[in-house]
Amino acid sequence: MSQDLLPQELASRMKEENLRQALFYAWILERVPLIPRFFSQDRPAKILDLGSKNFVYAAALAKFLNEIYENFYLTGLEIDPHRVYRDFYTRGDYAQYYAALASSFYSNSAVRFQEGDWLDEKFNQNYDLITCFFPFLYEDLHSKFGLLPQSFSPEAFYRKAITQAAQILFFHQGQQEYTDSLELLQKLGGGEIVFSENFFANPWMKRKYPVYVLLWRKN
Repeated sequence: MSQDLLPQELASRMKEENLRQALFYAWILERVPLIPRFFSQDRPAKILDLGSKNFVYAAALAKFLNEIYENFYLTGLEIDPHRVYRDFYTRGDYAQYYAALASSFYSNSAVRFQEGDWLDEKFNQNYDLITCFFPFLYEDLHSKFGLLPQSFSPEAFYRKAITQAAQILFFHQGQQEYTDSLELLQKLGGGEIVFSENFFANPWMKRKYPVYVLLWRKN
């Protein structure tokens, strides 16, 4: 099953714990009915991943996109890439590695990683798809991960996303986060939820909470 989710050679170049996470995400993504709406085939699709952290799932996301779009640009955006791990590499070091690895295996794509704040005006552009794996909807978690208080604004974060994306794919940890996200999307309007499912039991990762997936599509 693992070989079906990610190429074996690619998998061999990933740390085991990161590979397990990527396989879990790839397994979920296979079940998401994404379609290339509002997309012109005469240009590459433009996808933005918000809050990419160390971007260890870049290959899983690239494989998913590769099956939908003929050509695409995927950018992973992280506000804090400077966190240092036990091996003395930073979050950004890992992210750059996994972005390059994904690009090398999916030749019709360009995968990159950059530092930045989604609410910054320089990201005021339109995207065919925005993905967001586990956004911070609660201030205590935002602070726990060392982010500045002024960067916490879930409503502004969501409002900008629904303004600039044709589709948004969210992963959420647990039912409460899913429910709060759903309520926020419904409050802001402009689109509809076209896919909603949760995933838990899997052969790769032990999880305390199910992963709830929402796919929002612009009207």
